[in-house]
Amino acid sequence: MMIFSLRFGSHLVVIISFPCTVEECFTKIGCYHIIFANRPIFLFGKYIVIVCSSYLSYNNTIITSAPYGEHWRNLRRLSALEIFSPNRLNMFIGTRRDEIKILLHRLSQNSRDNFARVELRLMFTELTCNIIMRMVAGKRYYGEDVDFEEAKHFHEILILVGTETTATTIEWAMSLLLNHPDVMKKARVVELDTHVRKDRLMEESDFPKLHYLQSIISETLRLFPAAPVLVPRMSSDNCQIGGFNIQRDTILLVNVWAIHRDPKLWKDATSFKPERFENGESETYKLLPFGLRKRACPGVGLANRVTARFDFGVIDSVL
Repeated sequence: MMIFSLRFGSHLVVIISFPCTVEECFTKIGCYHIIFANRPIFLFGKYIVIVCSSYLSYNNTIITSAPYGEHWRNLRRLSALEIFSPNRLNMFIGTRRDEIKILLHRLSQNSRDNFARVELRLMFTELTCNIIMRMVAGKRYYGEDVDFEEAKHFHEILILVGTETTATTIEWAMSLLLNHPDVMKKARVVELDTHVRKDRLMEESDFPKLHYLQSIISETLRLFPAAPVLVPRMSSDNCQIGGFNIQRDTILLVNVWAIHRDPKLWKDATSFKPERFENGESETYKLLPFGLRKRACPGVGLANRVTARFDFGVIDSVL
């Protein structure tokens, strides 16, 4: 069943590491999806506003940490309709295209005379920060036209809304593809050369047709999820999980890392094999990089669109 408890100071914490237990906690079938829709209230969530220039938690009123209720539902509705809806994301296709071109231009300038060493991790972070800042504020976070002092005030917010996790996922995807050139070749020959003309960059409108590319992203998120455990939940009432009695106000952690690499759930669990998702395995509770149900990450669509824009290769088969 893979369920155990421990104490984080005065807090009782239950950790689950199996899909059927996750389903029991977070779906209507399991009946506990409302009980575990809450977030634990920690002191740092109340007082971190002083430490981080009043931007991060706002006394546990932001969408990530707000208790389940009317305020949280309003925030969720706002993010779903005004920021991360398909229509809204489509409105900013040009923004993401511009930022990708700026990144490519910087890379070409760095290597204009010869091969050059570049810090891609920083560039990926800058890319995702600029995309989100232009979507929500109409201005870039990094660049020559940016007021550095003003930009510093937004740094904590940008980390919180997912720029770091998206940049990290792109970096892991790059590493996996460079170390598995056969996968990259299949993606190019089978899909990119078929659905995307060689005289242009891939567009987001191409993404629904690129099923193998989607599998590559899913496999990257399986092996290297942005967080090893989901953001904590807290029970709002007494309940029972896997035959164990769970008290009210118990913190619940889902061990995503263990689920994603469980050899009982995945064949060759530690191997990079995008083909495993071609039969729809991602639809089960075995793949949980963005959480699920009521408190799932609302930015999953944006993250996938940005990650899918990259293509990598090696020179002379040497890393």
